[in-house]
Amino acid sequence: MDFIYKIRNLFKKVGVKRISLFLLMILVIIFLFYLITDRPFENDSMDNTGIKKISYRTYTKDFGWSKWSKNGITSGNMENEIQNIEFRMPFKNTDVVLDYYLYSENEWIEDLDMKKELKNIKAIKLASMDKKIFNNYNVCYRTYNKTTGWLKWSCNGTANGTHSDNITAIEVKIVPRNVIMRDYLKEYDDNNILSDEF
Repeated sequence: MDFIYKIRNLFKKVGVKRISLFLLMILVIIFLFYLITDRPFENDSMDNTGIKKISYRTYTKDFGWSKWSKNGITSGNMENEIQNIEFRMPFKNTDVVLDYYLYSENEWIEDLDMKKELKNIKAIKLASMDKKIFNNYNVCYRTYNKTTGWLKWSCNGTANGTHSDNITAIEVKIVPRNVIMRDYLKEYDDNNILSDEF
């Protein structure tokens, strides 16, 4: 009873409009936080203990740039062919470089201009030459195409893709070395098709 009395007095002193405005501001702040942090509550339903954060997005001709995905969440709609990929690694107090290559038109392309559209991206390779990352983490990724579906996971600069099909979705995750990979990577032990050799 004492609590209800205190609440009633608070409304009288401060006013209903001010309290309503305060609650509305809190909701707006939560909404803005959700937008700024690129879907912070999404999870790939796998173990994320000790991972290094990575965000990525894909570009298709019909839809432009996708929203940012991160840490094993799918980017790409599995229907439209990806024409560009962008990566972002939010490491504090260090300039960690992620080396990535896209296989298009029978050649590996690196340091791609984000405004450029490629045709026929068939494979990707990701790695980090940063000693801190290279010695302690595996940079893992897999691609999806309409013919074979998801390919097996590749890590640390090994190509992932096929010579015959364009990529329509990707997943990327940086996991600690010396862990059980199937705990961190979706469908790691499944009988997915291996990538072609490039």
